[in-house]
Amino acid sequence: MRILLGFVFAALLCSPAAAQPEPATFATAVRDGSLDASTYNFADADFWARTSTERTAWREAAAAALITPEGLNTGCEVADLRGISAFGWVRLAELAPNANAWANAAEHLRHQLAALDALAERRAAGRRDAGIRSSGAARYRDALEDTDDASAREALRRAIRDQTWREQYAVAPTSLPPLAAAQWPTVIGGALATLDCDNTNWLRTQLSEINWFERTRYGPRADQAAWLIAQHADRSPDFQRAVLTRLEGLPPGATNPANFAFLWDRVAVSEGQLQRYGTQIHCRDGAPVALNGVEDETGIDERRAAVGLGSWDSYWTQMRGSLRC
Repeated sequence: MRILLGFVFAALLCSPAAAQPEPATFATAVRDGSLDASTYNFADADFWARTSTERTAWREAAAAALITPEGLNTGCEVADLRGISAFGWVRLAELAPNANAWANAAEHLRHQLAALDALAERRAAGRRDAGIRSSGAARYRDALEDTDDASAREALRRAIRDQTWREQYAVAPTSLPPLAAAQWPTVIGGALATLDCDNTNWLRTQLSEINWFERTRYGPRADQAAWLIAQHADRSPDFQRAVLTRLEGLPPGATNPANFAFLWDRVAVSEGQLQRYGTQIHCRDGAPVALNGVEDETGIDERRAAVGLGSWDSYWTQMRGSLRC
């Protein structure tokens, strides 16, 4: 799942600019780690003494200062990640009609994030929580029992956390009140950016010591877990390209060729190129569409078959259901 934070940021910058000192001070404190936007006391800052127009102007100015333009969708600078994580809370403050509404929605969001983090950690520890059997995390949790290799186990644990968090990205939990639910994708998106960067940095370190988590040595699930981390390293496109090059040079059987195909397309989309296997799909006008298009559509099923993927038509049918197009 590609997290496109640019769309989130654009939504925060849709109002006329307003030059005020408060947003800049707020953003600086967020970026240096001395202020947590999720617990910031907007009421004490007289935020709701402002008019709706003034609150919107404050939000715009804060959003512009929270993250550098180059750090919006790429890079793992800590200050930028802190700024991204603050987006949803700033937007929540703008939309809340009063301090009580903010406090209630923020408390629900904090509670939901903490519960999700706790669930991810329980799963990563190998506990068999209810519902995991239908979860993408299950395949990695079960594989923890099959290896004693410390690096492979850590790759699996990281994949479990990744899948647990992404399960909750698209659909807000039903326990959230409407105001909180509206900001759930933005709030969890900020958490995912931090998670992805942490995973990327870990895998980068591992690949400075080993060539790859080859199936023949580490097992198929460790290979899958390492690929998953690379697939979601969208904030580090150079690293994704380097991993793709490394996978391309592996001997037959060392990695899952279908995963190579998915990463090939992911990198192509990132670089503005046509896909080769048609794996990167999104919804447009109620129908699944291949991002950037596909090269030589007449030969796509042959290329997909060569890496163990089913027909493109069957994949589209599957994606139409999972994406709810």
